[in-house]
Amino acid sequence: MVVPLGFIPKFIRSIYLPLYRGATARPTLNDDAELGCTKTQFQHNAKLSEESNHPPKCISIGFSGIICEIDGDTIVKHPKVIPNNDPYNQMYRGMIINERLIYERLGSHKGIISYLGVHDELTGAIRLAYAKEGDLECYIQSHDKPSETIRATWIQLLVETFWYIYSQKVLHQDVKPNNILVENDTLKIVDFANVTMHSLDTDMEEVCAKDPLS
Repeated sequence: MVVPLGFIPKFIRSIYLPLYRGATARPTLNDDAELGCTKTQFQHNAKLSEESNHPPKCISIGFSGIICEIDGDTIVKHPKVIPNNDPYNQMYRGMIINERLIYERLGSHKGIISYLGVHDELTGAIRLAYAKEGDLECYIQSHDKPSETIRATWIQLLVETFWYIYSQKVLHQDVKPNNILVENDTLKIVDFANVTMHSLDTDMEEVCAKDPLS
């Protein structure tokens, strides 16, 4: 894949990779999580699962959704549900539906987490591959610095993946290490809930010119 030279410096400037250090990994609670009523939200969303009579194993919570483990290979992303707050609940469901549509457009790609289909049409919940090594931010904090070869491979993969996403007229506007997962020692982009998808005939240079923050 040939990536335009101008794309690389723009991409590098858009992310910040913290220094490797031998610290304990941070909790799985996402940086984007709303810290209030987390336990209540977990319990409320757990009622939505039809996997068994037992509450699902919820492993993370973000702005729009709750991540629950189904088995060793699969997670479900449920839209958050706040009791007695229909406007927010509709917004969260809309964000997860948007994420589903983006995964469906992007299809299979080595640098994007595998989308495994709709879990629940009623709630909009989706199934994704389970990257058990966690996100890149926690990985950096809890592992030794990888070899220069591995780092170069990761950087090339990220540049190629974000260029592919961009070429599909999709703008991932939340690029950060905890939206990059580690799976089998390679990297996977994730979290498209708050991403903008344009029509396939859109001039993306024009979009970016009108909105530099895009």
